Order: sequence, then structure tokens, then C-alpha cells
Amino acid sequence: MRVTTKMINNSMMANIASNKTNLDKLNNQYTTGNKIQKPSEDPIVAVRTLKLRKTMSEIAQYTEKNIPDAMSWMDVTTSSLDSMDAIMTNIYGYLNQGATDILSASERKTIATNLLELKNEIYSEGNANYAGRYVFTGYKTDTPLTFQENCDDYRYTITEHFEIPEIDEVSKLKGAYDLDDYDAGAPDATLFEETPVETIVHKIQIGYTGLCSDKLHPKTREPIEGAVAAEFSATKIDNGQQVSFEELGIHVIQRSAYDKNAYDIEIPLRNADGYIIDAQGNTFDAVDADGNPIKATSEEQVPDDKKTDMVENYAVFLPETGELILTDNAHSVLRNKTSGITAIYDKEEFDGNDVRPEHYYSCVSVDKSITDIDDATTVYTYSEQEIQYEINFSQMMKVNTQIGEAVGNDFARAIDGLATIVNEVNDLEAQLADVDSFLSNQNITTEQTKALNALKTQLNTQLTIKNKMMTQAFEDTIDKVQGFQVTLNTANANLGSRYARLEMVEERLTAQYTEYEELLSENIDVDLVETYINLTSADTVYNASLQTAAKIAQNSLLDFIN
Repeated sequence: MRVTTKMINNSMMANIASNKTNLDKLNNQYTTGNKIQKPSEDPIVAVRTLKLRKTMSEIAQYTEKNIPDAMSWMDVTTSSLDSMDAIMTNIYGYLNQGATDILSASERKTIATNLLELKNEIYSEGNANYAGRYVFTGYKTDTPLTFQENCDDYRYTITEHFEIPEIDEVSKLKGAYDLDDYDAGAPDATLFEETPVETIVHKIQIGYTGLCSDKLHPKTREPIEGAVAAEFSATKIDNGQQVSFEELGIHVIQRSAYDKNAYDIEIPLRNADGYIIDAQGNTFDAVDADGNPIKATSEEQVPDDKKTDMVENYAVFLPETGELILTDNAHSVLRNKTSGITAIYDKEEFDGNDVRPEHYYSCVSVDKSITDIDDATTVYTYSEQEIQYEINFSQMMKVNTQIGEAVGNDFARAIDGLATIVNEVNDLEAQLADVDSFLSNQNITTEQTKALNALKTQLNTQLTIKNKMMTQAFEDTIDKVQGFQVTLNTANANLGSRYARLEMVEERLTAQYTEYEELLSENIDVDLVETYINLTSADTVYNASLQTAAKIAQNSLLDFIN
């Protein structure tokens, strides 16, 4: 076959182009460090690289953003829980001091004040926030745990649930007197003959004090005259049905906690005028021979046909103190026939540092400044509100701790109740000091002296009972605080275990990231030493091909003819 000069030139050009392409490929590999510059060069390497880089990007999202953010949230929570635990330890110390030491009135007052301050500090710790988000309030991260100032702009209707074991057996003072019962102008008006006595009652302690004493119509928001301000129901054991106290045969009446007979749960009931009344507060339709209503000076004066057992199964609602007092029979009915109790009540005046109800209970809030009831109403449904972070592929973790998991609202009631009885003892001592001051007055009459001495005797009796109740209250509160601290530490331990698990995930992801880096390097990176050698060799070949082509191209047909 005849080989022409053109054929030789074309062959040389093709070889030079091939060498140049190989040189360019090696040069790109050396300068970029990558095996390929575009997917078409090696689709398998390209696809594998994309997958590896995507996985590494996701791991980086977890290790650089999600996990550090979750850890920071948990760190803030842990710090607050640790502070709460330290505060509870201080509370425990004050309680031990109050239960064991013989303290003066000023010392008791100091303890009560310190306990209330420490209680408020517990809930202040609950206002901890991370990056502007409150960490203990579930999904309501924009709402603090407590009211920041006194508030009466809203009326809350709160639904609270109780277990049967939460019914306490407590001591109360019945038939108490105070200095206001003494009238210097009419010292014989009050004889102070009935001695105050200690009575044991069954009590359900509602989550707040200072409850509304009126019940509003749901649509008009007008008070319903004569209605009990709270509703009580229970879950029956036999069928799980929720029934009202009335359906269980327990009749609820409402009294003021400031009534001297607030804790008198013995039959028969009497109204303020001394007339027999039923458990709803209605007077019996009973008259004497002259047609006058029968006055309740003794049970025997009540006609047999007017005596019922309803007054044995009743409960007394005290809105000021947030208590429901049960008779023995009513307590027996609840204990034997029901598994839980539900109370629905209203509250509208909150102090600064009071816990907002929506963080503990299902409730309805009505803005009193808005006329339209629908626009004014906000409904809160309490539930477990877990804030979860994605910390790994298809792996979520709860990062938050709701305040109810760490500190219940009953903690506040326990401290408030103790402080109340301490203040009552101090008040009794102050009243006795005032009585002694009156008795030392040389100008008082014989009748005044007699009345004051009688009052002093009763106040001393009350003080003896109250001191006993106060000591018992300190001891009971010690037990409660120990239980509260166990709950708090359990929540902290649960958070700590999740944090440890998060650290393990972070460590594992960091190791995985390193492994994927190695796989990516093996897949896409070139061996620079080998590439440099190949590049040098290709450059030599390319230059040699150029030199050879130049020599051959110098020869033409004329050279052969010559």
C-alpha cells in the first residue's frame, strides 16, 4: 500500500493529539487531585462520589448543627435542674430546723419567708431559656413558666385531675376565735364558752389558692346565683364512666375559708342564722307548732321526715384556700367506687411568680378586656410535648424536660401551706400579746376582764393545737420535699442518660465521617506521586512526538527528487 505524506502527517497529528489529551488528563488530575473532571469520564466514580458527599453532608449537619444545638438545650436544662436540686436541699435544711428547734416568732417568720423565697426561686429557674426559647414549657417556647407580674387580665377555667391517694388526712381547727370576736363595748356579746377543737378531715388540695367564688354562665359570663363555683366529678371503677359527685351521692357546698366553721363537717348543717340546711345550702321546710322555722340548736329538733343522710355524704369547697373537704362517708365512697377525681374551677387573680396554668393543666383562658367571648377565649390542652431533634439517620431524640416532669405544682402548695400555718401561729401569739396588753389596762371593767380572760383561755388552747399542727406540718412537708427531690433527680437522671446517649451518637457519627472521608478519597482522589510520574512521562512522550513530527515534516518530495 502506498503511504503518502498526507497520511504520515495525519497519523502524526492524531498521535500528537492523543499524547496531548493524555497529558491534559494527567495535568488536570495532578492540579485538581481528582480522578475525573466530569461525570462522563467515569459515571461509576461520579455516582459513588455524589452518594458519599451527600452522606457526609448529612453527617456534618448532625455533628455540626443538630447535635451541638441539642446539647446546648440539654446543658441549659441540666444547669437549671441542678440549681433546683440545690434549692430543694436548702429548703430541706430549713424544714429540719423548723421541725426540731424551739423557735421564736421572728425566727419562724424568717424561716417561712425564706421558704417562700426559695419556692419562688425554684420556679424562676423554670424560666430558663436557650436562644430565646423557654426550655421547660413544652411547645410553648415563647411563653415563660410563671407570670412576670401580678395579673388579673384573664380568667382561667382549669381542669385538674387527682388520684385517690392524693386525698390527704389533715388536722384542722374547728370553732376558732380571734381578737375581732371581742367587743369592748359589749363584752358579754361573745361568751367564748365553746372550746376550739382539733378535727381530722379528708382534704383534696387544689393547685391554686384564691380561686373564684362565683360561677359564670358559659355564654353570658354573668354570675350564676347560688351555684357552687367549682365542679367535681370522678371516674367509676366498675365501668370507667365519668360521673359527677351528685351522681355518686356526694353533695358539694361552698363556704368561705374565713368562716369559723369552715372545717366543721359534722351533721346537722346550719346556716348563718342557725337554721338547719341541706347540703346545697337550702333551709329545711320545717316549722314548729306556731309556724316558725325550726332553729338548729340540736339534731333532735329536726323532724324525722326532714332528716336525710345527704349531709353525711358531702364535700365543702373552700375557694380562698383551694381546698375540698370531705366527710368520712364521702371519702369512703370515693375510695371504694372511683379511681380518680376531676376538678374544674376558675381563677383570675395571679401574683408575679405564680405558675401559668397552661403549663400544668388543660384550661381555657378568657381575656376579660375583649367583649366577644369567642375572640377572648384561648383553649390549652395539656399533653406530653416532646421537642425532638434528628440526631442521626432516622433517629430522633427528645431534648426537652417539661416542668411537670421535674417539679409539680403541688410543690408550691406544700410550701405555701406550711408558711400559712407558721404565720397563723405567729398571729395567735401576737393576739395573745394584745390580750395581755388589754388586761394590763387599769381602766377596763369587770365584764371586759372576764371576756378577755375567757378569750385568752381559748386563744391559748388554739395556740397549743396550732403549735402541734405546725410541728406536724413541718414533718409532713419534709416527707413531701424528699419526694419532690426524688422526682426532680429522676428527671435530671433521665436527661443525663439522654445526654450520654447523644454523646455516643456524636462519637459514632464523627468516626463514620472519617470513614466516609477515606472512602471518598479512595474513590475520587489520585495518587499524586504516581500521577506526577505519569505526567512527567506523558510530557516527555508529547515533546518527543513533537520533535519527531517536526523532523519528518521537514522532508518533502523535492528533497527526494534532488
